[in-house]
Amino acid sequence: MFLRNKVLVISALLTTISCAVKPSADMQLRQLVAQKLMLDFRYFCKDDRPEQNCTTALTSLAPELADLITDTGIGGVVLFADNLDNTEQM
Repeated sequence: MFLRNKVLVISALLTTISCAVKPSADMQLRQLVAQKLMLDFRYFCKDDRPEQNCTTALTSLAPELADLITDTGIGGVVLFADNLDNTEQM
């Protein structure tokens, strides 16, 4: 009986440990996937209204996008000629 209880306690402990470790493995996987992504930053509009066709070129990094880059750890961004006002921005 003592051995059976000991096995149950050990298996419960191992299950708890494996469940506690799993979120960090998921987070590492998310970071690895994010590093493979590149986002298109051609246009950006703060209003997310579906009827609005956003054609405002992004020429400076909006705080929302800076937070997105920081929080997700994406691999890179794609910029276009519309994103540049002058050569100093490059």
